Amino acid sequence: MTYLGFPVRMKQNFRKMTAQWWFVPVVLLLISLFIPLQFSHKPFTLTLVKTIPVGQEPLGLTLSPDFSRLYVANAQSGTISIIDTTSQSVVKTLSVNPYGRLNSVIVSPEGRTLYVSDAKSGNVEVFRLPEGQRIRTIPVRLFPQRMAFSKDNAHLYVVNSASNNISVIDTVKHTLLTNIPVNERPYAIVIAPDNRLAYVTSSQTHSITIVDLESQKTGETIVLETMS
Repeated sequence: MTYLGFPVRMKQNFRKMTAQWWFVPVVLLLISLFIPLQFSHKPFTLTLVKTIPVGQEPLGLTLSPDFSRLYVANAQSGTISIIDTTSQSVVKTLSVNPYGRLNSVIVSPEGRTLYVSDAKSGNVEVFRLPEGQRIRTIPVRLFPQRMAFSKDNAHLYVVNSASNNISVIDTVKHTLLTNIPVNERPYAIVIAPDNRLAYVTSSQTHSITIVDLESQKTGETIVLETMS
């Protein structure tokens, strides 16, 4: 008698061999799982390296394009702390408005101009870098918050939280061009890579307003889910 072309004895030996070696794949599987765990990187952890004293209630911050300077907006102090990122120390403090409330700060892509939003005065203050000389005060609307540059750097968009719009600033002449209405209590803004659309968050309506930058008009609104 044969089994699949093999004698019966070969059939019995085959069964005995498989019965003895069934654990081999299991062992190989366990080894394949153990080795990556043994040599994998340890979990990422953060370690406090240094604490840098700045002004009162630091809120907004931004890096210079070459990462050599960190600019910190101190809301209650009305100052900007300039930190050297190599020495990790404050090298200069700019006085903006001791009675204001500085919410946000941004540096132009070429690194020569600093813009600061002052919520209390409703202005955007413009400073020349690296001297830190104030060159312009641009009135916008109520309670300016976050800012963003257009991709060609020709315009600066400023979110005005209490007047429900965004101000468009000409970055060459440093003048206000127009205001675009958005949903209630806007806060932050980002510009799409193709420079066609802007996305503005609205804390009051739990939504994101999409703004067409070419027509400078509000388009679709994305309503976000809220926790019940």
